[in-house]
Amino acid sequence: MDVNGSTSYQVSDALRDRHPYSCDYSKVWIRGGGCGFGLDGVRDSILTVRNPDKSATEKEKALSHILCQLSSADMKSRLVKYNLIDALKEVALKTSAKCDKLVCQICRQLSMLPVSLAAMYFGGCCTVIVDILEQQDDIKVKIAAANAIRQIADTWDGRGLILDDHPPEGMISSSIIDPANEIDDPERRDAILFDRSEQGKRVVAQLCKCLSVDDPDLQLAALCCLDPMTTVEKGLQHALCETIFRDLNKIIEQHVNASNDNWLFDDRSTELVHKAVTVVWNVALDNLGKDVSCEVPLVPHTLGKALHQLVTYPDKHTHVKAAVTGALSTLFVKAEIKHTAVQGIYSPPQHVNGETIDLRYLLVKLLKQSNSLYEPLLKAKKSGASIPEDSEKELRGLKAVCVNTNQCIRLLAELPSARVQLKQILKDEDRTLLRQIFYSTQFENEFLGDEPRT
Repeated sequence: MDVNGSTSYQVSDALRDRHPYSCDYSKVWIRGGGCGFGLDGVRDSILTVRNPDKSATEKEKALSHILCQLSSADMKSRLVKYNLIDALKEVALKTSAKCDKLVCQICRQLSMLPVSLAAMYFGGCCTVIVDILEQQDDIKVKIAAANAIRQIADTWDGRGLILDDHPPEGMISSSIIDPANEIDDPERRDAILFDRSEQGKRVVAQLCKCLSVDDPDLQLAALCCLDPMTTVEKGLQHALCETIFRDLNKIIEQHVNASNDNWLFDDRSTELVHKAVTVVWNVALDNLGKDVSCEVPLVPHTLGKALHQLVTYPDKHTHVKAAVTGALSTLFVKAEIKHTAVQGIYSPPQHVNGETIDLRYLLVKLLKQSNSLYEPLLKAKKSGASIPEDSEKELRGLKAVCVNTNQCIRLLAELPSARVQLKQILKDEDRTLLRQIFYSTQFENEFLGDEPRT
């Protein structure tokens, strides 16, 4: 405490940017006219934000104080009643980039509570987040907006609000009134409802644009939003209206086309590829998605290159292997993509032990690797041995890899030309592996020499 009686927060340099108060804001400002402690202080902060005569710095401090007070559900619901939503709308895109970032962070906190999330939707605050994502050039602000959208989209109810034109049934508290119902002017009311109906299309379009920005943090934030959004019909439809396959293929290709496999040892890069592959998988589950993927025929080859680097490390990144094989098994349902996939993934072709490195070779190798890791863990679990939580998770991941890889090989085997090389690759394998792949399929007799099942 100094001679003037003020006490400044002491925060390590490592935490300076993440602390809810800027280290330069002492308690003098909180006591002396910016805001006070408790509910009254937060109400004063809301008034500061809404006051057009206050400077950008004062509003930034007030928003920081509000953000710091949103840890409890009770405070979130109280601040909504004190017109916090209107304050956020009034200050967004009109003050400073830092204010916009704080608005997004506050919205992210509010969206954790269903009642305040519904208030954000009815109050037009969800649209404000999309506006910030679209209009702000500051990458950090865009990431904050994407993080707010991700928090909303993480739940089924939130996805309904951000993508649909109406809230899910049973989500809304009786104390929250839709402002559109209170407007007598039909044209203005219709304009509000139209903005909501267009919101889903806009948010997906802006997130897809973020994928083309050369910033891995922003790309990852956008992918974390698109992952849950593309699991529902409306999000999928909006994504297919964009060039999403080209953008996803470019992101994956930037990492796997490198002269080394450094991306496998960088957590952010690994997660970026994982999320991109997962969105490919989500979109390709739709029939129209499969058709659109034919316009980007290099997607299977790009996934094959990723798989080539992944199989170099049998006991690492099981979740990424599961996503890659899951995406391939979905794409291979389309005959045109299967024909592309049986070609070599490299130009000129690369060979190992006389075999061309293509998806058939890599999938068989991955299946053998996964079997060798899965069987001991499964045996230990069946014997009643205590398995660590990480091993339990790994067991589920390895099972997913085996199932997805099996499906990939079976789908490729539908092509006569693909079966020729599969026979060559599998000629020295034991019968157990052959039965795992082809048992009870139309190729059982061809590969196992047994009578086909009836």
